[in-house]
Amino acid sequence: MKRLLAASLCCLCFCLVSPARAQFEPSTPSTTSPVPKKTERIEKAKKTRKTDKGAKAEKAGTVGSAGAAAAADAAGAAGTTAMPSGGGAFDRLGTREPLSPSTSTGGTSAAGTVVGGVQPMVQRWKIGLQFRAKGSSCGNILGTMPVPVDWPEQTVKVIEEKLTPQVTELKYRELEGDVKQMVITIPTLQTGETASAIVVFEVTRTPIFPPEDTSKFVIPKNISKELRRYLAASPLIEISDPRIKAKAKEVAQDKEGAWEKVEAIYDWVRANVKYENSSLKGALAAMRDGKGDCEELTSLFVAFCRVNGVPARCVWIPNHCYPEFYLEDEEGNGHWFPCQAAGSRDFGGMVEYRPILQKGDNIRVPEQKEPLRYAALQRGKAIRGGGQPDYDFIMEVMGEK
Repeated sequence: MKRLLAASLCCLCFCLVSPARAQFEPSTPSTTSPVPKKTERIEKAKKTRKTDKGAKAEKAGTVGSAGAAAAADAAGAAGTTAMPSGGGAFDRLGTREPLSPSTSTGGTSAAGTVVGGVQPMVQRWKIGLQFRAKGSSCGNILGTMPVPVDWPEQTVKVIEEKLTPQVTELKYRELEGDVKQMVITIPTLQTGETASAIVVFEVTRTPIFPPEDTSKFVIPKNISKELRRYLAASPLIEISDPRIKAKAKEVAQDKEGAWEKVEAIYDWVRANVKYENSSLKGALAAMRDGKGDCEELTSLFVAFCRVNGVPARCVWIPNHCYPEFYLEDEEGNGHWFPCQAAGSRDFGGMVEYRPILQKGDNIRVPEQKEPLRYAALQRGKAIRGGGQPDYDFIMEVMGEK
């Protein structure tokens, strides 16, 4: 497992501003309990979708609890059952009847359309931070990381907070871009001690499938303030570089429809950047080297979209990240569509049940002057002569409800 932490060390202080890369790489399915093969799951979904194609679609309502409740009600009425859990922390689990891509009016708020008998996946996850004073006592420790929040395809509830005695404060704060952070404070950690703050979240996620009619979607012309951030440069998404600009325009230039342009970008990135574990290097280096992991493929896809006027962003989940792109229909309604840049070919929709930790890739936090790609920051101060606390991100699935 490799680290991607950009660290700054000055005297006896340290500030780590990016998560461990090990959290953002495709996982191997767990063997502790059986999970249907992907082809079997997709075929089953297609058959179910065909059977229910004539059924009247039900609206899931607005983003948040109402949307998930409507989806759950539809699933209950259809008599669907929960899919088996894979048992591992980062498994891709089961499949469901399709949910249409989210509908958005400002880039962040949305509603979905439930087709037939959608059955959301409900899981409980332990998410938090653990610090260890390895070499000497440490003090003034601050730890932050993004935590799940409600999105059109996800609703979240806090079940329990577990703190060791050294943790004096656990709070949450909202950042720009609908990012929510857990913030923990540890005044003192004696040599050899371990302190942790772990929160149990109940997360309900529903899969998104591509629309059947893609011809109606266009690149938005009137960009709202909320969407502008998804057309600008971000850390390691270098849209101003002339090499990125030239190649992005070349890839999409012969495509007439908006969907076709984005799909051409998607296919080019997957065909020309070989998946390979590497140190964090960003979109430009991935294009230059022709290789990279999920972060590089996602960053390059996002960069090419933005150059062509298509809002796009990174989405962070445990052990992985993937991109979303934004188009409008003929009525001016905006839609965010997910896709897998690394791994299986899922474009415009995907089956994914791991919790969404963050959407966006240019996050500002009070403690850091420069924007962060991922909103995690740890810092502390050694006491009496050296050392600094080690830390781990805790992301562990507890099971399916």
